Amino acid sequence: MKLLFDQQLSRRLVERLRDLYPQSAHTSNLALGRATDAEVYRSARDGEYVLVTMDADFLALSARFGRPPLVVHLRAGNCTLDVAEALLRSAAAELAEALCDPQVRLVEIVRD
Repeated sequence: MKLLFDQQLSRRLVERLRDLYPQSAHTSNLALGRATDAEVYRSARDGEYVLVTMDADFLALSARFGRPPLVVHLRAGNCTLDVAEALLRSAAAELAEALCDPQVRLVEIVRD
C-alpha cells in the first residue's frame, strides 16, 4: 500500500513510515505543493495512492467522485509528527482491510 500525504501533513512521514507503507509520497514530492484539492485527489487516483489528509474538504470530493482513491481522514487536531506516525501505524490493519473492500471510500482515524 502506498500513501499520498497532503500538504497539511509533514513530508517526513514518508520516510518514517516507509517500513509499513513503501512507495508512499508527499504532495511536495509530486509537484503538488500548490495544487488544488481536486488536483491532489486526481493525482492520488491516477497514481493508485491512498490519500491521507487532515483536510475535511477531501471528504466532499470522496462523496462526489467515489473511489479510487481511498481517503484516510486523520482527525488529530494540531498534532506532532510522532502522534501522526503513531496513529497511522496503529491503523495499518484497518487501512489494509479498507483497501480490499471497494465499498469503503473513507477511513477516519480519530485521536483519543
